[in-house]
Amino acid sequence: DDLFIQNKRIFYTILELSPLLDSSNMTPEDWAKIHYEMYDGFVILHGTDTMAYTASALSFMCENLGKTVVLTGSQVPIYELQNDGRANLLGALLFAGQFVIPEVCLYFYNKLYRGNRVTKVDAGSFNAFSSPNLPPLANAEVDITINWETVWRANTKKKFRVHTNMNRNVGLLRIFPGITAAAVKAFLQPPIEGIVLETYGSGNAPNNREDLLEELKKAAERKVVILNCTQCLRGSVKTVYATGQTLADVGVIPGGDMTPEAALTKLSYTLSKSKLSWEEKRQVNISCFYDLDINHIRGKADIKCLILFVSQELEAVRDALIPPLACAAAKLGDIDALRAIAEMGGNLSCGDYDGRTPLHIAASEGHLPLVEYLLTSVSCWVTGFLIFPFRPLVIVWDGCMALPALWISSSCCSRCQQFLNISHGHSIHWSLCCIVLRNGHSTEYKNYQLSKFNFKILSLYSLGLHRAIGLLTC
Repeated sequence: DDLFIQNKRIFYTILELSPLLDSSNMTPEDWAKIHYEMYDGFVILHGTDTMAYTASALSFMCENLGKTVVLTGSQVPIYELQNDGRANLLGALLFAGQFVIPEVCLYFYNKLYRGNRVTKVDAGSFNAFSSPNLPPLANAEVDITINWETVWRANTKKKFRVHTNMNRNVGLLRIFPGITAAAVKAFLQPPIEGIVLETYGSGNAPNNREDLLEELKKAAERKVVILNCTQCLRGSVKTVYATGQTLADVGVIPGGDMTPEAALTKLSYTLSKSKLSWEEKRQVNISCFYDLDINHIRGKADIKCLILFVSQELEAVRDALIPPLACAAAKLGDIDALRAIAEMGGNLSCGDYDGRTPLHIAASEGHLPLVEYLLTSVSCWVTGFLIFPFRPLVIVWDGCMALPALWISSSCCSRCQQFLNISHGHSIHWSLCCIVLRNGHSTEYKNYQLSKFNFKILSLYSLGLHRAIGLLTC
């Protein structure tokens, strides 16, 4: 219905990989094939066996991502009478076409997951994937419910690029009772540069096996990055027990609640960053952000270290603190604080206890640089809440004519311009022009006329007689 009201039509283009590949035959070279500039969203049809690996890898490889990428597939081929392929394909097309979720996602069995949070858990069920440590980004049942607070918000205007030079000298090593030191030693020999060590429970391994620990210590001293992940489906690595602390003492890095697929592809990505020293690469892997977003790493100054392992606890803290902090910064005119909040993935369109957003407050306080920043920052536009940033201007512009027409300037993106010429944008035009004409600011109105937006939709009748007179005398 929303698409019909907005007079919006989605065009889909089908591109076929040649030759077609079974997902078991996928390689890092195949991960890098994406036609980014040509389309607004992407659906990748992929076999289920290695889909979690591809989704995790693309989440790191797609640097400065600002568009929706959805992977999907099926347990049963779509040509079979009873299959899950049709529903999964339609759901993926729906999310990629109608919503701006600037992440690499995986859609399966009515749920949209963050790509680097999923793992395949069932080979014989339509409900084949799970995101054990992060709730789905969206559910497509009778109604579509999107958890916007969990969706990652792009916070950069840097040009999109695909990092293709992944480091292949990585591997997965699963600890089991009776594993020999010789096997571990052989696995850790050059050219291996990083491994994901899958351990028991909350990151435990035998602490009475000096031979095993010695091999791990020697590898760490040779600058092999060893990342500790749990073998359990749900939970995270913590140094609660002595058996877990022993691994940390020999140089093994706790991997938090990452899945093995995400940990392996993150290792492959970070180890391929030639501008980072080994210690910086190690530090990046220590830093376990809940969103696993390290797409903006360029050097030492950009490395953020925040060891927060429990996703739900972090989300609760963020949801409680960011709205009042962002609004307080807007009231004080502190643009640096707002930038810092945006860089941490904070939602600058969030409302405080009385529903006012930072844009409301910045506009009412007359902080023009903040208003300009909030209107032109990526975090305000990319999330899909395109109508929200305009409401404060309609409310406060009546008494604050010093605000220039920033939002209709030539610097606005085409998505914003398109939005302002649909039904919601029309009502905003009405409100702003009514305010301008009522206050006698004909110059401001002429500026609007010179903008590239369509003001022919303004009705003299709806403006009212006294506003119509003002319009005719401009």
